Amino acid sequence: MINPEVGRENEFDIKTDKPLNIAIIGGGPAGMSAAKYLAKKGHNVELYEKDNKIGGQLNAAKIPPHKDEIGRVIEYLKRDLKKYKVKIHLNKNITLNDIKEMPYDKFVIATGSKPGKIVLEMDVNSYNAIDVLYGNLPRGNDIAIIGGGLTGLETAEYLAKKGKNVTVFEAKDEVGEGIFPMIRKLLLNRLKNLNVNIFTKTVIKEISGGKILYSVNGAYKVLKVDDVVTAVGNLPDKEFTELTNDGRYYFIGDCKSVASAVEAIRDGAELSLII
Repeated sequence: MINPEVGRENEFDIKTDKPLNIAIIGGGPAGMSAAKYLAKKGHNVELYEKDNKIGGQLNAAKIPPHKDEIGRVIEYLKRDLKKYKVKIHLNKNITLNDIKEMPYDKFVIATGSKPGKIVLEMDVNSYNAIDVLYGNLPRGNDIAIIGGGLTGLETAEYLAKKGKNVTVFEAKDEVGEGIFPMIRKLLLNRLKNLNVNIFTKTVIKEISGGKILYSVNGAYKVLKVDDVVTAVGNLPDKEFTELTNDGRYYFIGDCKSVASAVEAIRDGAELSLII
């Protein structure tokens, strides 16, 4: 995840003969990586982050059980940003109007993605999985998680470890799509030991009166629920889309195409090869 130079070391050793003033908008893994490698190449780089700390969704990824080492990725990149003298501006929410007035030669847009939403009315408390991992815990005991990808499964483990009765609903044939097979096997075994219920091939029909009405292969079923947590994937942030065709702006990471942290870090690093 943290070394996109492997086998390509010579490519990243090249220094620029024309230092540019470059602004990075977004301090997640893609933005941090781009800042590091552009500064290493010899450019003058400043990074703008809307929150009070950098790291983006890696800050949430390190919270589930067995994931704390992800936090070391953030610390590793922070040390390199300091080493290459990248100036970091926290609590700076840069808007489209702001960026048009900023005096830089080039801009790197690395604003990440936003959680997807389900179009379904419900009369129970609804939470987003990322917010839950940041500490906004459901108050009830019977928790339904809609979405059985990596985030949904890790949130299920996180809540089950806190004593919640958790059920995961997934529309596809299997949960954990795209997870490395051994990691998926270990995670599913832990969820089984925590008595997390997992229902696949399900379609949520209605959530009301403290119950979820869902169907499996056309058969309708009902489950009691106190709170609902959604984990239905992310969508690219589109705030700066109108700048796409302007040669001064480069889009990297999730705001270009939602992917993993590995790909985001590589995307940021490879940008330095063309600027």
